[in-house]
Amino acid sequence: MKTFPRWLGSGVGFIVLWLSVMSMPSVVAQTQGWSAPFRLSLDGTSWFPDIAADAVGRVHVIWSSLTLDYRMWDGRGWSPISDIAVALDPQGVPIDDVFRASIASDRLGYLNLFYYHLTEGLGYFRRAPLASAGVVKSWSMPKMIGASGTGYYSMVGVDQHNWIHAVYIDVPAGSRVADIFYRRSENEGETWTLPVNLSNSLRLGSSRPQLLVDQFDTLHVSWDEGWDRRSGEGTAQISRYVFSINGGREWSPPITFGSAKIPAAQLVVTGGQTKEQRVAVWRTVTDEAVYYQISSDGGQSWSPPTPIPGILPRPWNSPPFDQYTLVQDDEGTIHLILVTRRPQNENVWAVTHIEWNGQGWGTPETIFERSGLYPEYPRATIALGNQLHVVWFTRTALFTSAPMDVWHSMRMLNVPAYTPAPALPTATRVLATPTSRLIYTPTRFATPMAVPSAAPTSLDTGALLPLMMGVGAGTLAILLGLMVRYLNKPRD
Repeated sequence: MKTFPRWLGSGVGFIVLWLSVMSMPSVVAQTQGWSAPFRLSLDGTSWFPDIAADAVGRVHVIWSSLTLDYRMWDGRGWSPISDIAVALDPQGVPIDDVFRASIASDRLGYLNLFYYHLTEGLGYFRRAPLASAGVVKSWSMPKMIGASGTGYYSMVGVDQHNWIHAVYIDVPAGSRVADIFYRRSENEGETWTLPVNLSNSLRLGSSRPQLLVDQFDTLHVSWDEGWDRRSGEGTAQISRYVFSINGGREWSPPITFGSAKIPAAQLVVTGGQTKEQRVAVWRTVTDEAVYYQISSDGGQSWSPPTPIPGILPRPWNSPPFDQYTLVQDDEGTIHLILVTRRPQNENVWAVTHIEWNGQGWGTPETIFERSGLYPEYPRATIALGNQLHVVWFTRTALFTSAPMDVWHSMRMLNVPAYTPAPALPTATRVLATPTSRLIYTPTRFATPMAVPSAAPTSLDTGALLPLMMGVGAGTLAILLGLMVRYLNKPRD
């Protein structure tokens, strides 16, 4: 009996193995680096995304377009695009009106959503089962919880008690400029606390709020003061931060970053490896550097502002709507995602990742950089303990209606994965509406120093994947044909 030629068996085995690997989703195959950026949107009107992972490892993404769009990653592929909220004009025609939406998953099996209709200026809360969030009928009826016709930014978070926390901007009665407000629900969004003015900035506008809930259930809220998004008045001056260690019932005094002489913006703060640690990141408006400061005593004192090495911020007024994001993995490492620029060319921008290990910053990694595309507004989440997922949007031109799209990339982290919980706990409904209070005391300023430095480079090969798979499939077909022809030949 004849045996197969060695070259034929080896070639077929190699091609089958190669195609098996290449047919896997790129986010699984590329475990040593970032997956090829994948464009989630299709219509060219998509921007300002948000992302959340649930307890079983699914990744949920929303963004604003003519509707509020949604997609879900289940570990194998992306779901189709779903419209989960539609804004209509008085004639019932869809309008480009949903802005700054935010999502957070809970352990009760729901995805929680807070978003604004810009023309109404009103903030709405909705929720849907995690398994069917792509079905518009699964979402609860909108409940208005934010603003009185003057809202814009909004953020939502969920703690380990499944309490839902929301921050947003609103213009207080008798004021021309906005402040940052907070509300909380302890019963799955049924009732909410009365609004608490966290910034109370009087004649200075407040904007760009961030809300982070750390592993100790500490709530971290930061924002910029000086520039008012709603009225367009003022310029960026300082950033402020407050926190709550008791679920939003009481809040710390505002802590100030930057000064009127060296303005700070895009502040984001999260907890560290202990309850008392804090990590703050912010940028100067002068495009000089991105700074960090560390607190080891619960925010009472902070290290001097220090530039993050290898990082330069994108140009400030290009336009000034960007934000940074921080997430922490189970090993305590903090991951910073931000848009940076090249030192030799401020028009070349990149989505960049850099890690803080408790002692210092690692080497910056480029997630996305492409000529003619300007990335903005990165958001991040960690799934199953060891998958870092990032989304952002790109513009083809600044301050125009040029095409805009939402993108995704991920990488595996060098930490152990956890096993998803087999079941979600049942909800405990408490219909009483609690209250919160803000404690005010004077705070101090911190003045930075600027040291510009270099940034990394990148290579995007994602567009080659379909071509490589097609060539491989064709090669396999030829080899299989040769094999059949060989087997059909007469025996000796």
